[in-house]
Amino acid sequence: MNAQMNPINALELSVLTNGFDLSTLVKAAEPIKSPEERRIAWLRERLGMFTASEFYRLMAYPNKAELPKGAMTYASEKAVECLIEDPLQSNNFVSYDMQWGLDHELDAINAFEQLTGLSVTATGSQQQLIHLNEDVAATPDGLIGEDSGIEIKCPQSVTHLKHLNIHNAAELKAISPQYYWQIQGLLYVSKRQHWFFVSYDPRFKQIDKQLHLFKIEPNPADQGLLEQRLALAIEYRNKLI
Repeated sequence: MNAQMNPINALELSVLTNGFDLSTLVKAAEPIKSPEERRIAWLRERLGMFTASEFYRLMAYPNKAELPKGAMTYASEKAVECLIEDPLQSNNFVSYDMQWGLDHELDAINAFEQLTGLSVTATGSQQQLIHLNEDVAATPDGLIGEDSGIEIKCPQSVTHLKHLNIHNAAELKAISPQYYWQIQGLLYVSKRQHWFFVSYDPRFKQIDKQLHLFKIEPNPADQGLLEQRLALAIEYRNKLI
């Protein structure tokens, strides 16, 4: 800068900025976050909460009146997240398969939109953590209109092959119960009317086998069991805290 250049006075600065207070603009601006930074922020927001992706850990022996051992372990982990300084430091590993899923999720959504003609919102970095209450939440992979959502899986090819032989909620519950309870949890938390389960693997040579999907509706009886388990898990977590 020319050392002889006159500094801009307050009036000129006001004109250049259309009267906005620059300090307010600077405070309001948020730095652009990398995908990893967004992932960490997403994990931090969920600390101590019971979330749909792990509801299956509560649902072993669903007709038992008390929490099964695995559910107690899950609730204990949630208690620890509330108690220690930085629980993410020891739980921040991303495997190759996890990264593959992250890298291809939006491709799967694009393929789904092209096949169905439906528009999916709140995807990728715009995903929304939906709270049932202060203890329970769910993060949809995407939302469709006002009454539907989508759960995307981009798994290993052998797992995708297994998914190709699943066509409804009953088969999903029998073969991959972790995903069944996740989707019933998403429906329960979001209060939406149906959900799409989508499995995607672009490595398959046959294009018609790359994308597989079916629709799941709420199961009131199973959601009632889930609600009971959540209440027990929250009580147990709070007792440990």
